[in-house]
Amino acid sequence: MRSELENRRLAVCAELIRTDGGGKKAAVDVGTDHAYLAAFLVQQNICGKVWACDINPRPLSFAEKTVHECALEDKITLVLSDGLDAFPQRPEGCTHIVCAGMGGELIADILSRCSWADSVTSVLQPMTKADELRKWLYRNGFRVDEERACRDGKFVYAIMRVKKGIPEYPCDERYLAAGRITADMADGREYLEMRARRLEKAAKGMLSSAEEQKRAEGGRIAELAVRLKKETEV
Repeated sequence: MRSELENRRLAVCAELIRTDGGGKKAAVDVGTDHAYLAAFLVQQNICGKVWACDINPRPLSFAEKTVHECALEDKITLVLSDGLDAFPQRPEGCTHIVCAGMGGELIADILSRCSWADSVTSVLQPMTKADELRKWLYRNGFRVDEERACRDGKFVYAIMRVKKGIPEYPCDERYLAAGRITADMADGREYLEMRARRLEKAAKGMLSSAEEQKRAEGGRIAELAVRLKKETEV
């Protein structure tokens, strides 16, 4: 019985599914690895069914071990799949897609190839390029319903719950840099501080450039870093 998840990122993913309204839920877990999230979702009665997918046979063998040890063969189906390519149609009863632990550009690519991604809720946790994922979501008519920051190990990550719909927020520099994360919670403050530091570093190099256009861009980035820092001080 997986009463808890040691990986905080996955725990937040599970929480975003649990708090997404009522009714029966079922999820496709893309890049399932050991299927820890899949097992947790079922055992905590968050989902009645999970399709646990991975692109390589080796991770699926680890997932198979987890499913067997937890006696969940009737609730978790293992699928060898490149993203969601093994599902040309939406699996019956599926309400959620989870893409966690991969780059933001890869997540965007996976969703772009899925014809039914706009009919379910997605929980997305990019390891890198969160700004590129946010931009893709906005341009393709997906709104971020909720976004949380989560410290896991040495890093702080963004985790978002996404639905098809017109965003009620602008796709501006602040949104691309830090999404809908606020400084209300400790992890949120850490995320904003981390983003501010990275922006400061990028701006420093641009401001010393011989090219006027790069210096101007550096100035805008430096201003954004100051803005994010101020948010953490409120």
